[in-house]
Amino acid sequence: MGSSLAKTKEKLPVPIRYFALAAAVISTVIVFENYIGYLFIENPEWDFNWIFYFSRYLISNFLWVAFIPILFRIARDILYGNGSVLVKVVKHISIGMLIGLAQRTLSSILLSVSYYLRGEEWFSPFQGHSLSSIFASIFSGLLVYFVLVGIFIALEYYKQYQAKLNELNNAQLNALKMQLHPHFLFNTLHTISSLIDENTKHAQTMVSKLGFLLRSILEQNQKHTITVKEEIEYIRSYLDIEEVRFQDRLKVVYDIDEDSIDALVPNLILQPIVENAIKHGFSKKTDECTIQVCAKVAGEKLMLVVEDDGKGVKDKSVLENGNGIGIKNVRDRLIKLYGDNQTFELIPGDEKGVTAKIIIPLKMS
Repeated sequence: MGSSLAKTKEKLPVPIRYFALAAAVISTVIVFENYIGYLFIENPEWDFNWIFYFSRYLISNFLWVAFIPILFRIARDILYGNGSVLVKVVKHISIGMLIGLAQRTLSSILLSVSYYLRGEEWFSPFQGHSLSSIFASIFSGLLVYFVLVGIFIALEYYKQYQAKLNELNNAQLNALKMQLHPHFLFNTLHTISSLIDENTKHAQTMVSKLGFLLRSILEQNQKHTITVKEEIEYIRSYLDIEEVRFQDRLKVVYDIDEDSIDALVPNLILQPIVENAIKHGFSKKTDECTIQVCAKVAGEKLMLVVEDDGKGVKDKSVLENGNGIGIKNVRDRLIKLYGDNQTFELIPGDEKGVTAKIIIPLKMS
């Protein structure tokens, strides 16, 4: 991984115009700090020269902006280059000192040239620089060098973290789809084959709904978040097929807030819950079963609820510890996407059924 990344020509993680904006803001702040200090001097012997101070700090800071592409490559070399830690430290301290010295020298020359071009008397850019001031300039330049390189290293680590998180989410999403497809397709195709002779119209309906469902899956492939509207459309297609399978024994009720339809939710987050309700609630009953799917906005939160009136589970610990891979997948995905800022509960009913409740931050598409 390291060698391939090192050889890859990467773009700057942050557009250079943002560094230029930061340089302008920092320069302005420093100039006003100097002016405030000037105001506290009693009977100053000189007038505050705004042009001098702005020229001095803008030239100095924008030179660092000009070095940004070089510093980015240096940061990647620290991360992915060859050599021991000690060799890298010595190497980059030396580079930092040279860049700091070059920046200081160029800024002094450009400041002198800018004054001369405005009709001022020429002064040597190296005039009045003692050995101690040169060392101080090199040291301060070295600090700026390591701050900027450190920013790029931090951004690179964050990029790697996001890439690994996306890989993990993709793996979980693909695992969920692989779990869904064979099992669900087998049951659906088996039902279609049995309906072909008995009820051709129902068989045709199931084929149509299955086609819509598979098309939805392909269109949403690798998307981590989708809108509530898209998720409910998928769940509706899924449950429409299940309703045909179980004929009149399964009833589905939807209670979707208009305010929630554009809210973002994790892709396929409700499917394992709905499947769990059918498998553990409805499949254990011989009579009818109702599944209610709700989506509501509560302040800054989005609440998703799947409730069934199946056989139910009396012992809540069984729900918490004994769920299958689908429910575990839901828990893991919610934790990875939202951390502690989410809630997922499986609540047994007083008489029968189970209520699954998800509460996540409200984020609109």
